[in-house]
Formats: sequence, structure tokens, C-alpha cells
Amino acid sequence: MCSSDLQLARDWAASRFGADAAAPLGELLVRSPRAVLGGFYLGCYARTHGPWTPNTLWVRDDQVGGAAKLRELYDGCGGAAAIDEVAAEKATAVAEVEAMQQLLQAADAGLADRTLAATVAAGLEYERTLLECFQSYVTGMFRWFAYQDGGLLDPALRAQATTDLERARLAWQAHQAAGLLPNAPTPFRDAGITAAIDGALEGLATPLEQARVLPSAATRPR
Repeated sequence: MCSSDLQLARDWAASRFGADAAAPLGELLVRSPRAVLGGFYLGCYARTHGPWTPNTLWVRDDQVGGAAKLRELYDGCGGAAAIDEVAAEKATAVAEVEAMQQLLQAADAGLADRTLAATVAAGLEYERTLLECFQSYVTGMFRWFAYQDGGLLDPALRAQATTDLERARLAWQAHQAAGLLPNAPTPFRDAGITAAIDGALEGLATPLEQARVLPSAATRPR
């Protein structure tokens, strides 16, 4: 019987990739759940709403939803006060995948099954682009909601939200390309993400002197 999750992962890696690759690939495997948890879910929402669907299903199956679901998460997390926590949570998830990619590279010399390793590499690139998109998308939308709710005259908030959402758009495109790599899964599908990004960027592009006459977030369509 294995003494730990890490030992179990190392044993499995040794059986599939060879004993010389077991140590780094075992660590890669135990990092994987942390990347998924941090990328897809929000701790601030789960704490207040419980563990059942702790992400409002903003991502469901292979579909990424739009502004309404993220607005629900934003409100459920307490609004603007949660932005820093959410940004750090998503950045940590991306860092986990980057560390996994480095571990795969570290195992290269000892790999006994390079075909399987190539599939792992494609999957990690696919995951990295997806979680980079989620990082920028969720953080950018949270900042956009904060901008609507009271930060209309905060140029730094406006600039941060714009940068995040422009990065999210590029990362979404990169994820679609990663889904075309040999042996990669099919890319996630648009169930509102593009419209949310485009709509928020359009709102953020409004000059500050006109922002005072924008409808409030309470009356603005979602």
C-alpha cells in the first residue's frame, strides 16, 4: 500500500514513463488537481455558498460562459474586495501548470515512452493557455464590475481592467490554437466569453468625462 499520494503518482509514472522519469512526473501528477481547482473555481464564492457548484457553472463541460455568471460570482464574493484574492488564485493556477511543464522537461532524459510524453506536453500547453485565459478573463471582468459599481473615475482600475481583458482575448485565441496541436483535446467553446470581453472593453473605452452619464450597474443589462 502506498504511503502517500506522491508515492502513488511516482509508482504510476514509473510504470508508464520509466523509473528514471518517475520523480519529476510524480510531482507533476500531484500538482494537477491544484491547477484545476484554482483555475476553474473561486474560493471566495465557495466559502459563502458551499461546495456544490462553487463556480455558478460559469464553465460547464467545455463551454465558457459570459458576463451574467461572472457577475453572480463577483457579487457572491463580496464585490471589489475580492479582486486581489481572485487574481492571486488564478495566477497561482497558471504557475502550477508552468511548473508542470518544467517538470516534464526535467524528466526528458529518462522518458521511456516519448509518444505518451508528447501527448502530455500538448495537454499541458492546452491547459496553460486555457488557465491564462481564465486568469485574465475573471480578473478583468471583476475589475469591470468594480468600475461600473463605483470606480468610473478611477483611471488605474479602468487601465487594469482593459489590460486584463485584452490579454484574455489573446489567450482565448491561443487556447483555440492549442486545441489544434496533435493529441490535444478539442478547445473549449464560446458560450458568452467573447461577447462579455467585447462588451466590457467597449464600456471601458468610454472617455471618463462621459462615464458620469452611463447607466448605473444596477440598471445596466447583464
